[in-house]
Amino acid sequence: MKPYTRIKCSRCSGHGQVPSFHEYPYPDECPDCGGAGTIVRYESGTFASWPGGPLLGRETKAEREKA
Repeated sequence: MKPYTRIKCSRCSGHGQVPSFHEYPYPDECPDCGGAGTIVRYESGTFASWPGGPLLGRETKAEREKA
């Protein structure tokens, strides 16, 4: 079993782009997934942009118990 799973990025809904508020109306690359549309969830509940990449956060205790 892999030590991680890929999930759809919640910030860009899997599209890899978000609206740019600095250079309207052009889209900008999603800062969470780096434009890939997916992020990585490790078994420990930690989220990262890609395997071995920058960490984005952790699940809360309630979210881990719910799953």
